[in-house]
Amino acid sequence: MKTKNGNYLFSNDGHGLVQSFLRLAFLAICLCVIPAGTAFGQKFLQIEKKGSLYTRKIPVGEVLTYRLSGDATWYTGEIVRLLPEDSIVLFHDRFVKLGQIHAFRYVRRAPASIGQSLFWFGVGWSAFAIVGTATDDVGKLGVPDYRWSDALVSSTTIGTSWLIPRIFKYRIIRFGNKKRLRILDLDPI
Repeated sequence: MKTKNGNYLFSNDGHGLVQSFLRLAFLAICLCVIPAGTAFGQKFLQIEKKGSLYTRKIPVGEVLTYRLSGDATWYTGEIVRLLPEDSIVLFHDRFVKLGQIHAFRYVRRAPASIGQSLFWFGVGWSAFAIVGTATDDVGKLGVPDYRWSDALVSSTTIGTSWLIPRIFKYRIIRFGNKKRLRILDLDPI
């Protein structure tokens, strides 16, 4: 059996068999070493809830918005490094001990999309009411009658579409009795 370059795979002198064995051994070593190399450096923050198996893992490189204990200011920073020995999270501009972090804040996307849908519902309701009023019979005063109920539905949904994203914009996770934050290091060494 000839290969592409003209060598015999299984020749009488055994060189073709040795070459194919070496290629197979190289491939096996690459398949074993590459995944093992990616197993190193598995350090992450983990949010745990008491009595629940669900955990949320936060890897190095994720941008967090956090509040420190005794401080009302929200800080935002990317996690540069985690030091599990000292329980320290290293950001670009500071390092923070894990016990000092009081809460995380995440931006919710669902309220914005719900607000947008409500806005267009209100605009559509009003547009259909105007078209319906224009094609209906003339009202009592000889002018087409746009009803107050249509205006109420439109204004309520448009007002709610403005209000919902502002009220429910953030999800805040506070650490204390029910939830805790810790650093996990899964390095095999």
